[in-house]
Amino acid sequence: MLKKYCDTARRSSPGFPKMISPHVLRHSNAIHMLQDSMPLTDIRDFLGYEPVDTTEIYAKTDTEIRSRKLE
Repeated sequence: MLKKYCDTARRSSPGFPKMISPHVLRHSNAIHMLQDSMPLTDIRDFLGYEPVDTTEIYAKTDTEIRSRKLE
């Protein structure tokens, strides 16, 4: 089902990413929640992780994205 919707989106928007998966959507959602200042513990609970360490991966990714934008 996801593939069908992505194919439709690509036809109308050629810049749409070629690789989309449930994991990519989950990761993107976590990054957006972090950028909206949602606490890591809330993001952890939303994603269903036990240790907050796993959720901190998203914080590191967000920091790397911001650093690249500054370059």
